[in-house]
Amino acid sequence: MAHVLLDGGNFFHKKVADHRHACIAAWDEMARLGYAAVTLGDQELNAWDLTDSLLNASPLPVVCTNIEHRVGGLWRPLGHRYVITEVGGVRVGILSVFSEEEMPRVSLQQLGARYRILDPRETTRRVARELRDRVELLVLLAHLDPDVMEDYAVEFEEIDVIVGGHHPRNDKQPAQFGNTIVNRSGRRGQVLGQTRLVITPRGELVDWGGHNVTLERTFPENAEVAQIAIEAKQKDTEASRARRRQGRAGG
Repeated sequence: MAHVLLDGGNFFHKKVADHRHACIAAWDEMARLGYAAVTLGDQELNAWDLTDSLLNASPLPVVCTNIEHRVGGLWRPLGHRYVITEVGGVRVGILSVFSEEEMPRVSLQQLGARYRILDPRETTRRVARELRDRVELLVLLAHLDPDVMEDYAVEFEEIDVIVGGHHPRNDKQPAQFGNTIVNRSGRRGQVLGQTRLVITPRGELVDWGGHNVTLERTFPENAEVAQIAIEAKQKDTEASRARRRQGRAGG
């Protein structure tokens, strides 16, 4: 059985200034674990300076199909427009979609000079059609409202699977809308979403299932990763104390 690891965005902490090292640790761990693709959410875009530095230094495959940023006066794709990877002999195409409705208006105004959001539906339609004949399986990472994900599933028949999870809604398992499988697995890293697909050697999707697991405190931890998290938290605590001392000295 082959696995594809994906993330739909908002893996940074909301208060990046107080949790900078934890955010970096999360990014680095996804790269180390071999994630096939991740997309960025509003929390990563709001922390633009940190995100930009990691994009330039990390091998983590970031896919932002309808987001561009300004480089040398020109608009370029933010990360990759899409990714094609082979898993168990099956070619999997991965694209993403981000709606500006998922970001506060003030954030759009503040960062508008740095990046732009292309029309979500039009860009999804164009890139999905471009990829359809090149892959056996097409996956959309959706940073969208849960109900809008259902609309996309019905509208874009080219897409086989839609995954997302930055809203509170947590489906217990994937569901099908039209011919597309949708899995919405909550937010804040509290739920591990699993979508199981059965694909023939000819690349035909013949069965599907899965379930979403809530990561309770009793869930087994990897000791090495737990230590990385502890060290990141300690660094963030030390940095926060240093800022408070500096603030008192300056006052």
